Amino acid sequence: MDKLTAQQAALDVIGDYTLQPRTTQMIALDRHYSQTLRFCVAQSNWSFARRVKDVQPNPDGTFTLPIDCLVLREVRDVDGRKLGNWQLTDRTVTTDEAPSALRITYTTDYTISENGEVPDSAPTFAQYFITLLAARVTPSILGGDEYGMQLSLSLEQKANAHRLRAIAQDRMQDASNDQSPMRDLQDLRRNK
Repeated sequence: MDKLTAQQAALDVIGDYTLQPRTTQMIALDRHYSQTLRFCVAQSNWSFARRVKDVQPNPDGTFTLPIDCLVLREVRDVDGRKLGNWQLTDRTVTTDEAPSALRITYTTDYTISENGEVPDSAPTFAQYFITLLAARVTPSILGGDEYGMQLSLSLEQKANAHRLRAIAQDRMQDASNDQSPMRDLQDLRRNK
């Protein structure tokens, strides 16, 4: 789902608004869109945003995270052994061991890797994101009066319920036997 479609969907959640350029609604949506998408993607190890990548060491023996790494989830050596003693400082991983490379699992920053598009393959995630975006822009659109604040709070609670459902569904699909047998092979090819 492209950015404009997601923004219009957020407006539809709030009420009967049409997305127009240079309006209060558009300014509020643009201001909150990327940070809300990053927040939502960082909330779980979503299968659609999970990346596995081999990272080569820098000359000083440290490892720099990929530019699209939003949340580092796991650090292993290239043989698949978990490294227990590692540290993350800014975007650099250090370890007491001296592996030839690291195999990291991370959540990608969708605002970079997918140009801010919401994944069509995860409709419950999209519902969570759109509802939270609506909650965050409601005070700017409706004002900070009691009605606007109540609606924003109500939408935030609804977004949380959508988040829990989306996480459960993503984990269930990720563990399902309905996955493509080629997926692991494709992941390996993509990481080389």
